[in-house]
Amino acid sequence: MLGHQELRILQYNVQKSRDVVLASLFQDPRILEYDILAIQEPWRNPFIATSYHPLKAHFQLIYLDNAGTRVCFYIHKRIDPRTWSVQHITKDIAFLEITNPSLRNKLCIFNVYNEGGTSTVSDLGEAIAKLDSHEELLVLGDFNLHHPLWSTKHRHASNEMPAAQPLLTIIEEFYLQLLTVPGTSTHRWKQGESTIDLTFGSEDVASRTIHCKIDTSLDHDSDHLPITIAIDWSRQPASPSRKRLWAKTNLPQLRQVVEERLFWGPNATELTNKKSIDECVSSIIKALNAGIDVATPWSNPSPRSIPGFNQECKDICTEVQQLRRRWQRTRQEDDYEAYREARNKKGRHIQRNLRNNHRQRVEDASASSSGLWNLVKWAKNRHVVASACTPALAKPGGELAHQPEEKAEVLRQSFFHLHLGLTFRISMNTNTLHPSTAQRSLYQRLRKQCAGHPPTRLQALTISQTAFYTRR
Repeated sequence: MLGHQELRILQYNVQKSRDVVLASLFQDPRILEYDILAIQEPWRNPFIATSYHPLKAHFQLIYLDNAGTRVCFYIHKRIDPRTWSVQHITKDIAFLEITNPSLRNKLCIFNVYNEGGTSTVSDLGEAIAKLDSHEELLVLGDFNLHHPLWSTKHRHASNEMPAAQPLLTIIEEFYLQLLTVPGTSTHRWKQGESTIDLTFGSEDVASRTIHCKIDTSLDHDSDHLPITIAIDWSRQPASPSRKRLWAKTNLPQLRQVVEERLFWGPNATELTNKKSIDECVSSIIKALNAGIDVATPWSNPSPRSIPGFNQECKDICTEVQQLRRRWQRTRQEDDYEAYREARNKKGRHIQRNLRNNHRQRVEDASASSSGLWNLVKWAKNRHVVASACTPALAKPGGELAHQPEEKAEVLRQSFFHLHLGLTFRISMNTNTLHPSTAQRSLYQRLRKQCAGHPPTRLQALTISQTAFYTRR
């Protein structure tokens, strides 16, 4: 089943700011309309290699573990993870490859931050040259380059135009088309505006581009403006992912439902063959699932419930937006100073609120012994960041596997290179299973059928062992 016909991408340089830009950006409900957020100069957590990520239930954050990282992706979880993969070419170039399930072709998205005097543009050209010529290309980012091809308001044009030549070479060599409307102001500062945040696409991508424009509704006070890109696309939706609130399980209610669904009478089926084991496991799983449905609620997080972002923060953000619009309309010195002071006040206020909220959570956790141990565990492992996707794996021949199917095959060859069959040892006289073998068989089938549900699997194993010894 294919999803809607647009792939929506937001390109945004957030100026390394969590408090001024990212906090209010992720509070905006319109951010969930986008499938991919291509961020330049993200805020970096000073303690662990990650960026600000309050919407973990909706986006996957792909961030390189490098102190100098200046690009990252947020990929919406509604996109099937089997259809995309990410590589980090350098700390300033991230590469997302996503497969179109209807056309079976691949779109290669390069997220770039180019600082003057670096080799970023040449690295970009080398990375594109390694791709197959038929793959679709989308190159976007903050290039910090000026040229009449895209900028009508470039500063010191005679000095800065030669710096854009390597990028022009890439455009010509790989037949890229400029999707950004020439002259669009993407970067602003006190004295003026310029066009340095650019988007390029190959010919087939350009022909399917619905729009590439500034989205002022998502302007959250960076010195760069957010750019929205929509491409005609049929994406493969991911399977809905829901989580149970296991800590809120009503245990007495769970036990009651499971006991009602399970039958332990004298006429219960003996575990004498494969069929009886399957039936026993199936009845246990059904009973536990029924109990969980009744006793354990689902988690239903709100995308706007970001701890520490209260109504006062929202009011300050509204005030800053009003002052910014007034300065953009009048271009007066006094209006700019009023906007600058309000923007700085916004950053300080949100930073203070987020800090106080964190301290309050620590204090609440310290109030109980279990919470205190959870706090110790968090402090011990805070420097370990869970990867959003499996990194590239080495094949037996030395090559790297980047695609999900390739990674799955490498893991299969590494761990399951021998066919492991389930063997039953049958007694010659009684034609029944040996207890040790039956127990192992039941355990293996429980693990297979309950994969992905740790609480259910643990409880099912306990009940199955009790059932086995009761029926002996």
